[in-house]
Amino acid sequence: MESQSQSARTSCDTPTRLPATGDGAKQRTGRTRCSNTTKGAADAPGTRYNDRMAEVLPPDDRWVRSMLFVEQLPRCDLQPGLAARVPVDIAPDQEGMVRPAPEDREKGDGLSVARHYRFLPPNLVPTRLGGKARLPVEVFQLQPSDVNEPLSFRPDKRNNPRHAVIEPSALMLLAAFQDAICATALHWERLP
Repeated sequence: MESQSQSARTSCDTPTRLPATGDGAKQRTGRTRCSNTTKGAADAPGTRYNDRMAEVLPPDDRWVRSMLFVEQLPRCDLQPGLAARVPVDIAPDQEGMVRPAPEDREKGDGLSVARHYRFLPPNLVPTRLGGKARLPVEVFQLQPSDVNEPLSFRPDKRNNPRHAVIEPSALMLLAAFQDAICATALHWERLP
């Protein structure tokens, strides 16, 4: 019983030592603080992934993106929307062609999606979900199985369960890539 109450009081696994303070004669020992995210921080949009986030992830395999919309569908012509930002998200070569990122890279190039809306920046999350968006955006969700040729769904490597990209599956024109992304609009569902 005592060990349970002690673990309930401490919300961190690895304490870090703060420097000791005081003059040479009366020096105090250093204090400890938690190096993990504090309790409750996982509830806010824009937080980093921590152990508590596994509890709030939806059980299915849906991924989300915050977008402007019209008639309950994401917009393809404005940002944030259903289009990759050039050259931020994906950079075409001199001929205007884009390609999938090499397999050995940590992260792909393309349209970014997050595992949960709490992983989105707060300024892209609607206020009804606890965010601080000033634009009339909504969070839409998509299953990776809805991403078909000529696109591919690529989760980030290095055990980052919160981010993935929708990238080209082969060499293609940038305009064709943007059109293929826009064609997925009917598969995106607005988050309730």
